[in-house]
Amino acid sequence: MAICLGVGAVWYICVYFQLNRIDVAALSPANLFSKTANIKLMMISGEVFFIVCLVIFFTLLSQSFWSYNQTGFWAMVATILFAIVYGIVYMWPQYVKLFRDLNSIKA
Repeated sequence: MAICLGVGAVWYICVYFQLNRIDVAALSPANLFSKTANIKLMMISGEVFFIVCLVIFFTLLSQSFWSYNQTGFWAMVATILFAIVYGIVYMWPQYVKLFRDLNSIKA
């Protein structure tokens, strides 16, 4: 897990430096859209990497909980389900709105 977090941290640092190099005032709208699309692709690939690492981590953790502490296992399952429902109901519409605002180029 520490290796995955380290790789993710380096990835997000690279994305931050690329985002920091974008000069919004000097770029044409098409060029700005191309650069932001590239950064969005990098962010999505970083998030997919984190999701894969979390799936591996929780697979190993759930096996351990099931063997040694079944109450802890069910508490973990309930917490994960709550987090998924909360993310879909509350957070997802906010992310969709932010991406739409980012993609709308107003002259």
